[in-house]
Amino acid sequence: MNYTTIRIEGAILSGDILDKLAQGELGGQLPKDFGFGGSVKVKDEIARAWADARDRWRVFQRRRERIPEENPGTSETRKF
Repeated sequence: MNYTTIRIEGAILSGDILDKLAQGELGGQLPKDFGFGGSVKVKDEIARAWADARDRWRVFQRRRERIPEENPGTSETRKF
């Protein structure tokens, strides 16, 4: 399989492993392995978690923009 957006450095993760992962041949990749029910797709859960993280980042950035320039925002960041 050709991975145009992945650049492999070193030998920890090989192209063969990526091929097996893409084909579902590696263990630990089923919904049940992540604690999901049978009808849940791991890919959908990843997309949902990523969307939630992006939303939180947008909220954080909006709040950060309200902090005066002379304030480093350390407390506000911790409380977020």
